[in-house]
Amino acid sequence: MRSQQRTIQLTVVLGLLASGCEFFQGEDDTDFGDESESESGTDDGDEPPPSQGFRVFPRFMLQDLSAIVTIELDWITPLPCELDGAPEGGYLCDASSLPAGGVATVMVEKDGFASAVRHPQLVDGQITTLEVHLAVEGGPTGVWSGCHLVGEFSSCEELCASTQSSCMVTSCATANAEWPIATYETFTDAECLTSFASEAATCGESLPLSGSSVALRCCCAS
Repeated sequence: MRSQQRTIQLTVVLGLLASGCEFFQGEDDTDFGDESESESGTDDGDEPPPSQGFRVFPRFMLQDLSAIVTIELDWITPLPCELDGAPEGGYLCDASSLPAGGVATVMVEKDGFASAVRHPQLVDGQITTLEVHLAVEGGPTGVWSGCHLVGEFSSCEELCASTQSSCMVTSCATANAEWPIATYETFTDAECLTSFASEAATCGESLPLSGSSVALRCCCAS
């Protein structure tokens, strides 16, 4: 029953994406007209770009999404992050008023998806790229595989197939509040108790074969 509910949930959100959501590259993206009134720098040609802040990319299953993106600086009222018309794309969040080393609060909201909050640290004089991977409302739709030693499988696609399942991209929950969903996790112990890193990756991406991690697990279909 749980597997059937997860399948229905994922089908609904994929249908939502297919019917109404456009990616950043789309020329007729009406979503952005509702959620971001203007592209960065297009209202006033003389307005300089932010000197520091964040370039935010909302994503679902590694695909770019339109969304409402805001930034809060030191308990100030959240400010909108505008869709940037530059080749880099993404939503540009101006944090010029935040002291170097300060921490901002970035929120990403999208109908049909759980709201995502991140707390990135500001790098002085830089625009830092921030990927925000969204989960559908109701929670991630994948389940973690068993724990396996590093080097046992070459990819999550191979690992999940070993249990007659299929890999799910960025669809399993992690304990990392700043990186709450991932495709695979690595651990510093053989029992997968102490997390080392959470990765949003494609199912065919090569898994680590050595290094600081000892074991890993992949996100598979329920």
